[in-house]
Amino acid sequence: MIWIFIIFIVEFFMTINFNSLTQDATRFMTVMVCFELIAFVLFLATVLFLILSSIRIKVRNYQFWIAALGCVGFAFRFVLAYALT
Repeated sequence: MIWIFIIFIVEFFMTINFNSLTQDATRFMTVMVCFELIAFVLFLATVLFLILSSIRIKVRNYQFWIAALGCVGFAFRFVLAYALT
């Protein structure tokens, strides 16, 4: 889950530092799509492991609850992007 957040931070800084006058927009979009694909694959792996670990869920399994919260945050990102457009 931490890798997804690191990718989001990198995407954020790349977006705020992008200047269309001095940088190539197609290369920027290619790099952003690659980062999004990597984040999505990691998200799917997180969901898969959440499903597998929910078979024997324990109350004090903090890794499970942090991963579940991260999945909700990942999904909320898309809801927020849809609401702002």
